[in-house]
Amino acid sequence: MSTYAEAYTDGREQGRRDRAREVEELTEALQRIAQWCEAYPTEVFHEPSPEECQRAHKLLTNNGMTLDAFSASMARHCLHGIGNIARGALGEK
Repeated sequence: MSTYAEAYTDGREQGRRDRAREVEELTEALQRIAQWCEAYPTEVFHEPSPEECQRAHKLLTNNGMTLDAFSASMARHCLHGIGNIARGALGEK
């Protein structure tokens, strides 16, 4: 085989290995995200009833706070963790 053909073949093989490694890394990131999505099972942390939400709202607003602020904070926490996983898999900081 000529030097050009060998280099071409080696380059293609390296490209395949690089793509396989990238797919593996992205798959691992997706698996970590899937784990995050199961972090608070309803078997452990029940889903609040509408009445419980109303009581929490009343308690918070009576003390100058809102349930929306707590909900947004929890959502940001979750999205921050998922974003870190995604950015890591994409090679970002």
